[in-house]
Amino acid sequence: MDDYDDVEMPDFDDIGMPNFDVGDSDTSSIVSVDTPDLDSLRTYTPIDPLVLPPLTLVGNKWELTDWKEHSWRYTAQKEPTSKTFNVRQMYITNFDDTEAPDPDVFPAKYKLGPPSLRDDWNPLLDKWGMQVLNKAGFINYTPPSSEKYMDPIGHGAEERNPGDTEAERIHPVLQQDMWRNVSDDDFELLKPALLLATAILDEPETIALLRCITNDTATLPHFEDPKHGSCKLVIPVTPTDPEDMDVAFERMLQMRQWMSWQFRSVEEFKTYEAMGLTMYRYGVDGEALEAARENTSQSEIHPSQAFLDAFCTFDADVSNDTDVLQDRLIMPLDIASVPNSRRLRSLDSASVMDRTNFYFAQTLIHEFAHAFSRAYSQTLAFESEPAEPWLQGNTCNELGYAVINHIFGGCPEPTRILSTSLPGYEHLMQLACPPLGMHFNRKWDLWWDNAEDGEIRVKSEKVDPKATQRVYPVPQRYVHDMGVEETWKNQVPRFGLRALHLPKCDDWAVDLP
Repeated sequence: MDDYDDVEMPDFDDIGMPNFDVGDSDTSSIVSVDTPDLDSLRTYTPIDPLVLPPLTLVGNKWELTDWKEHSWRYTAQKEPTSKTFNVRQMYITNFDDTEAPDPDVFPAKYKLGPPSLRDDWNPLLDKWGMQVLNKAGFINYTPPSSEKYMDPIGHGAEERNPGDTEAERIHPVLQQDMWRNVSDDDFELLKPALLLATAILDEPETIALLRCITNDTATLPHFEDPKHGSCKLVIPVTPTDPEDMDVAFERMLQMRQWMSWQFRSVEEFKTYEAMGLTMYRYGVDGEALEAARENTSQSEIHPSQAFLDAFCTFDADVSNDTDVLQDRLIMPLDIASVPNSRRLRSLDSASVMDRTNFYFAQTLIHEFAHAFSRAYSQTLAFESEPAEPWLQGNTCNELGYAVINHIFGGCPEPTRILSTSLPGYEHLMQLACPPLGMHFNRKWDLWWDNAEDGEIRVKSEKVDPKATQRVYPVPQRYVHDMGVEETWKNQVPRFGLRALHLPKCDDWAVDLP
């Protein structure tokens, strides 16, 4: 601190500098979950976000604080007696400096700002830093020992599998005979994610939505677009007609004839910003095979092998008491030159695998939506006509994302290092086993562009040039709750898909211009 002894200090009372408090008695992540009674939706409330003081000392001069420029100079601690952070400026000159211990101030435990100055970080990591995001409950979560777990189960499971037989707990379109080259042992590793995807496919709202997609093209509503012409529109309906639900389920069962699943190598995915691909199924004559009717098609669905690699690595670590998965999680941080002083003490493997199961289940539903549409929605000319219908309320007709948005109230994705310096495998493993949490955008298709004559189209209507994107972090407790009793015994039975909607933690969101 001697370097700062000659600096004239401003009057903190006048400018509102927060009071400092020494110590951090709470080392757990802080997201409170409120389920007051059976008639109320569960809510997730994170700790209050921290605020920087109005002035920052740079060299021997006080400057008006600019978050992007100065945040890396600050550290935080949790206020022991409340759900707030205290903040102070560190006595450092350079980004990767280590502060000398000082008994008069709390230790530099949770540093703000980007984890390193080298890479292009996700906006949430760029603003808050991984240590603060974790402390706020958005990366690691350790459940209490009293936690009650339960396999996910949807409303329609009782009718689909009235005897609750083990063999039928997984949805028919996801059962093992639908997967190519997946061993019995590997299929066991997939089951948690398959059960989650099954529960969502068994929900009446999901079934009703898929029923709308199967309508003949002639009976679907249409809208006229100046560029794309007549465009198909799917309007979600409330599931009320049992006969319609039976028809939808029968059409889902028919998909067993018209699709299959097969993992595709990580190498083949290096050119894609995706973790799944739905491709046309071709006959021996090289022609695309038809499905429900003329001008429809069958599908081969390919999730990335990176998912299976993650499941197998975690399973081997548990069996052999090794840390191979940890090494893979840390590697991107090494490549991005993240100083040890700005890393987490540990990346909780159980939290990472909760995210892997959640994201894999989401990927399966996303790709199934594409295959389902192709099997029933007629497309007369793939080169000139939008191949998929628009789901009401969306700007883009990328049906996989639109369906996920309908189910979860957003499209969650891994929070990661965006750097192109990451090798292909490490880049994809960040998606398969997200080390740094998840996030979603306020509007998933806000800035999507039209691909010339591609299957994915964006409405020609002008997007408000002043529109901004908002990026929300996903509480890790929410992801963990995909496998607890409260979700599937109380919340989903009473509130349907609303119980699965992503919580919007506005105070922790980042707005993008």
